[in-house]
Amino acid sequence: MSEQTGVLRWQQDHLLGIAADDSISGATMHLKSIDDEFSKWDVDKDKGCIRLTYAGDQLYLTAGSDGAKSSSKLTLSTTTVSPWDFKSKPGFIMWRGSNFVIDVQGRSSGGVIWLYDFNASPAQQWAFIQYANLQAEIEKDKATT
Repeated sequence: MSEQTGVLRWQQDHLLGIAADDSISGATMHLKSIDDEFSKWDVDKDKGCIRLTYAGDQLYLTAGSDGAKSSSKLTLSTTTVSPWDFKSKPGFIMWRGSNFVIDVQGRSSGGVIWLYDFNASPAQQWAFIQYANLQAEIEKDKATT
């Protein structure tokens, strides 16, 4: 699979997803509207790479300065990183080689995006939606609600 552009949509509320607070190294991630300018990602599931589209291919999603551990906030880094595992547990984005997944602290809009121990909760369930298909997905969700 080659790299694709899209959003990392939260499965508990399809209008929300992972978004950076800014397009600078060290910026933290929060749960925000998927139409936020910093919610568009370039994803390569085979390589395990997630890169902020807005930042001109320079900023990668990674664990914060305290490293990959439970409760580590996710941030942007200029260092190329490929720690993400999309395949081991479909519907969840794992930190490769660990039991940590991307999770939303507080399970609500504006919540901090962090690594947390896998527990299969709704706060940990994500779908990558290609940007080209996003509008159709939104319309489909509206029709079923």
